[in-house]
Amino acid sequence: MIYVDDERCTGCGTCVDVCPVGAIQLVDGVARIDQEECVECEICLSACPETAILSVSDGVLVEQETITPAKTSSQALAEKTSRAIKVAPWLGAALAFVGREVLPRLATHFLNSLGPVDNQSITGGGGGISTKSSNRRRRLRRRQGRH
Repeated sequence: MIYVDDERCTGCGTCVDVCPVGAIQLVDGVARIDQEECVECEICLSACPETAILSVSDGVLVEQETITPAKTSSQALAEKTSRAIKVAPWLGAALAFVGREVLPRLATHFLNSLGPVDNQSITGGGGGISTKSSNRRRRLRRRQGRH
């Protein structure tokens, strides 16, 4: 038999929502169980946040174990979002620094390590590749003090 401890019940209605047979109703702000409709599935026991619903088996009160409810997907998403909000300014600053300082230096180093490139040997003769890239390399070398 399942019954409600009136002193613990806050009338939140969680048990009413989870009862598969509709045996629980709120009366005057307190849950009431219709014993004729109740099939004693005990889903309401684990759903009650106040542990106000109890089970009696063969005259012995069966205490409900306090079960911490699993986080819902919206709670998990809220936690991830709050972590992302805390990390976002730091991450944005780090990416801006890398884009502004590190990548140009890596590109310069990479271009200098290639050495001079003969555009005619790559294209097989007459043009096809813009001279913008070779002009850019010359400008970079001049800035670095090399001619």
